[in-house]
Amino acid sequence: MISQFQLSYGDIKRVPNQNSFGTWVDEDETNSIGKEPITTQTIKGETSTIPLSILKYGIQDGFQSTDYFEFEPARLRRVFHSIQGTWTGHCSRTEGDEIITYVLRISFRVLSDLRTLKGKGEDFTHTFNLEGRITHARTGYNLEFSIVDDEDESSKTATGCLDTATETLTLCWSDRRKKDNPEEIYYQPIQMRKTPPSLLRYRYNARQFDEDPIRSRWAFACNAALHQAQERLWSRRFFEARFKERKRFVSLSTRSLIVGMGLTPQNPLNALEKGELEYLRRDVNPSEARFYQALCEFEIQKLPWHP
Repeated sequence: MISQFQLSYGDIKRVPNQNSFGTWVDEDETNSIGKEPITTQTIKGETSTIPLSILKYGIQDGFQSTDYFEFEPARLRRVFHSIQGTWTGHCSRTEGDEIITYVLRISFRVLSDLRTLKGKGEDFTHTFNLEGRITHARTGYNLEFSIVDDEDESSKTATGCLDTATETLTLCWSDRRKKDNPEEIYYQPIQMRKTPPSLLRYRYNARQFDEDPIRSRWAFACNAALHQAQERLWSRRFFEARFKERKRFVSLSTRSLIVGMGLTPQNPLNALEKGELEYLRRDVNPSEARFYQALCEFEIQKLPWHP
């Protein structure tokens, strides 16, 4: 299984049966001459004493996928509300001297009281659950929800408004760090729409729309339709493009992480490669980007550390 994951983003010339991660010498190897080899019966006898209760814990460091199909319109017919469904947009944050922009995905579900909000979200690094409330407003709805990040146990809230006329959701994040750095780009308003996360890469920006709204809409519609058609038909060209993106994302992100963490050997990204990585984070579906990021962290774990 590890071989399959590595070949999905690494060098295709690798030989799976030779992909050992490290070698060692048994301290008793020199004294093993003449000893009886371990038989199948011996192994079964040793393993029979291991309690099966340990199986309930599962793989603790496994990659966890998130099911967003429960937020599809067909699953939400019991309660109709314009805020229900999946919203996507671009969010930014500062890491060191670098501003990272990425795709943010949030899926909402409204309970039967039409005031309680629940949902899930993700970006290229983690997932989260949310709970909140919605109220009527002059132009649509106001909403407020909170999330808790299980990794660092930090809580944050989001306030926003939905304009039902333009079908635009505006959100602002807030947490305990905001009062110390209110000008941080992460706390600036972000615009979200019901564009599927895999198609957000084709959506026009405000400047393009102002210059030529008709061309912008037609370009988005044509590119989105082509993407969906190739994806459903399992086009070879489509998958080759995705494989290329995956390899570049893992390669560039791994090199960036090595420099940021102070590991060696270092091969810093040049200006063109930094721009390419920025575009990849802005384009790739967050579910895929989160998997790619996990592959980067796996590559980092294979490096030798010297405390």
